[in-house]
Amino acid sequence: FFSSRRRHTRSLCDWSSDVCSSDLFKNVEIKRVKDLGLELSGNQLALILTIGRSESGFRIQASIYPTGEQTFLPPNVKLMILTEEGEIFQEVASQENDEVIRYRFGAETGDKFQVKVILKDDSFLGKFQL
Repeated sequence: FFSSRRRHTRSLCDWSSDVCSSDLFKNVEIKRVKDLGLELSGNQLALILTIGRSESGFRIQASIYPTGEQTFLPPNVKLMILTEEGEIFQEVASQENDEVIRYRFGAETGDKFQVKVILKDDSFLGKFQL
């Protein structure tokens, strides 16, 4: 996905106390929900990261949803997938009346990536390793 180089570092999945990657979860999708804690123009956002196995490694979906009583995302919420080095791999942005924005991609064991969410001057950056 990002490169074919092997990286040897520890797993970075500390959003909750449960295990991120284990032989017990070979065929199970794992979801992580992160309340970004951002109140932007009266809008709160949640990042949901879904990880599932595929024949070539993992399939990942990063999604941004409004939380609370909001039905729609504010326009121009940016969801960015970054490489380990911080280079933009893919970027999507919300438009008027979007209920969710998401991006799907594949990765291999050991790959590192970052997810960045931006609205105006506020942002969130999460770093992950499979």
